[in-house]
Amino acid sequence: MSITISILADDRVTKSGFIAEHGFSAFVKTDDEAFLFDAGQGMVLHHNARMMGINLCDNENVILSHGHYDHANGVRMLYCNSKIRIYSHPVILQSRFKKTAPDEYKNIGIEWLDNAVVTDKIEWNLSEQPQVLSGNLVLSGQIPRITDFEASDEPFYILNEQRRYEPDEILDDQALFISTKLGIIIVTGCAHSGLVNTVLHARKVLNQDKIHAIVGGTHLLHASTERLAKTVQFLQSAGVDLLYAGHCTGFEPACYLKSQLKEKYSILEVGLQIVFDAV
Repeated sequence: MSITISILADDRVTKSGFIAEHGFSAFVKTDDEAFLFDAGQGMVLHHNARMMGINLCDNENVILSHGHYDHANGVRMLYCNSKIRIYSHPVILQSRFKKTAPDEYKNIGIEWLDNAVVTDKIEWNLSEQPQVLSGNLVLSGQIPRITDFEASDEPFYILNEQRRYEPDEILDDQALFISTKLGIIIVTGCAHSGLVNTVLHARKVLNQDKIHAIVGGTHLLHASTERLAKTVQFLQSAGVDLLYAGHCTGFEPACYLKSQLKEKYSILEVGLQIVFDAV
């Protein structure tokens, strides 16, 4: 069996003919099944998919890692699909905001939630618990926040029942866990729960210690020096073979990761296709 992860949306591109955008989307294909993991903003989704020989109209399965526009808005571009099956967390349906100034909040949530043209063709599969998707593919469910150095202090908010803004813990942050003979392959959207917390949860859910590869966003853009150092120390001690990081990783954190992890680190970009054979 082989697993192919094709990057359809990311903040970086160097390959001619492809287009980048702020966001993330990956097409995950096994011998038996395929899943669109996140959909970016949607502006580049179909173009880049066609460039990679992928027809998204043939795919009904969508995983949304969390409810931010740069990961979920692209679902509205899947208009060619008569049915869309979305796997995610119940919190994804909440309104999301980013504080940009005192008493000023920018909507960074999913724009199509009130659009019946889109939502009428969606079959929602929402759970806080891990969901077995196909064979050895498991959606993480809510990821426990165990570490003391991965807490986010970014200005993300939700509207509570009293219509007041309160800090958003982004509890819907999920990752895809793939069990293989080489070890676990983890696909992340932003890893808002923390990269280390995500790895610890993957080990527990799959009852498997070895981590072969991590692919996706790491949300280390605003990480402290201490957090970066502890994250790298963990990845090294855990024996992670490969880290493909992009989107919300940030330039300086990416440089640090490369300096410490050497050949085990690769930067993500649109058009990249990662193939894991005989797994």
